[in-house]
Amino acid sequence: MTKTLLSLLLLSASLASDANQAGLYPPWLETTSCPFERPLPTTIPETLVSIKYYPPEAYNRNLCKSIKPVVSVSQAEQSADLLLKREQQLNYLTWQYDVFSWAAFIAVNRAVDKEFVITDENLKSAQTPVWLNWRTTESVFLEDGSAPKEWLFTENKQYNPAVSSIHQVVDHQFNAATDGVLIDQQDNPVYYQKYMNPVAFNFIKTNELYNLDGQITYASSHGEVSFAQGSFLLCNGKSNATGAPSIPCTPATNMRDIDSNDPSGPVELKIAWKVLTDADDVSRYIHVNTDVLITDDNASKVVQKKLGVVGFHLAQKTTSSPKWVFSTFTHLDNVLTEPSSEQSPSFFDPQCPECAVNVANGGSSKTQVKLMDPINPITQTINQQVQAKLAVEGSVLQFYQLVGTQFTTDFSAAEQIQLPGKIVNYSGYGPYPVFLTNEVIETFLQLGNVKTDNRTYYQSSSCMNCHAKGAIATGYKQQGMQKKVIWGHNNGDMSFNFYDAHWKKEGH
Repeated sequence: MTKTLLSLLLLSASLASDANQAGLYPPWLETTSCPFERPLPTTIPETLVSIKYYPPEAYNRNLCKSIKPVVSVSQAEQSADLLLKREQQLNYLTWQYDVFSWAAFIAVNRAVDKEFVITDENLKSAQTPVWLNWRTTESVFLEDGSAPKEWLFTENKQYNPAVSSIHQVVDHQFNAATDGVLIDQQDNPVYYQKYMNPVAFNFIKTNELYNLDGQITYASSHGEVSFAQGSFLLCNGKSNATGAPSIPCTPATNMRDIDSNDPSGPVELKIAWKVLTDADDVSRYIHVNTDVLITDDNASKVVQKKLGVVGFHLAQKTTSSPKWVFSTFTHLDNVLTEPSSEQSPSFFDPQCPECAVNVANGGSSKTQVKLMDPINPITQTINQQVQAKLAVEGSVLQFYQLVGTQFTTDFSAAEQIQLPGKIVNYSGYGPYPVFLTNEVIETFLQLGNVKTDNRTYYQSSSCMNCHAKGAIATGYKQQGMQKKVIWGHNNGDMSFNFYDAHWKKEGH
């Protein structure tokens, strides 16, 4: 352990709350000190992969609000000292948020046994992770607009319909309904699902935001959606940071005992699934045997397939980032090109360096995929250390890597709706890094090497600036027999899920 890390731990221990005195939380999770002027830690917290399961927001106790606002680009241009300060602030925040991302990723991937008890084990390949007991958007925003079934951890999986979506978000010059299909090296499409935690589910159901009619009613009285901000849950008779009543300090273990009304924040996931074949080493993937709805020549059928996770978006609203924290993970074998590796890349053919990359062609051929934005060296260091610890345990999580974490840097930075400002701060609050892309979830929102009409397909993607466009319905226009939805302007609190809602059908 380095002297720097030791100093951080000693300092954080002195700031520990009553909860930590009860031995529930390690010092590094409790500290609110953010000494960015010091050298960055060189070692991840010793207990990062071994602490017990808690709601993911518990891992963001280290808010580092004292660092914000970060020195702006224009300020940094004025002097070398301010430039250095900005670099130090951003590097320290990157370290803290990346550690937070891994802790949250590990938390939602804790193994759940057959009795729906969350174990202390980091997930093995054949085990079920926590989030598979959450609800998918298809089970919440029903086609007839009716109310979704109640949240039951023991039943949620059976409420979730068959996996079916194969479409990514694409640039406006493409057809989103047909072009954005990612095909792997085995000629199979990648499937996508969106999950939500009990807090997000409960908010949507309570306010009848699960159909367009309910959204319009909500918008007329509230204007916009505002999920509660997640915060560290204090205990021993104290209130948490949201001002809600005190909460017992005992970490949740039995899924049936978790209260869907707790005051923590919403968590949303987007999962990219690869069809696993005999060419794949199943032990390297979080995987399931599940129903998949296949539509071909206007005919649909449900078949059982083995699917492995290759992309993992994790978004959560916290007190340190009310514009949400966006963490994105990918599988190590996605675009692997090391000659010494025994694994073949799932989405890249190393024998075809001249192949066009990241091109949306409607799934007519294999997609040559490349992650265009390099992973931050700080993130790489954390990845290597976490993966090494997970490898000792034999956890399947060792085969995943954090691409990056996007967070807010300045609560006073206003939303920019005009170019060029909207490129870097359309969401407001100064997202950092400006661009963050998952190569199998936003494949076609990356810079490619093919041009059309002298236009590059796209440059890159920003989680926060993109999700700022999340909205709920505010009205409609009658067009013949159809109702055309009028969507609000960025009134969905960074969530795209509300776009999945349908009109409430008569009788429901």
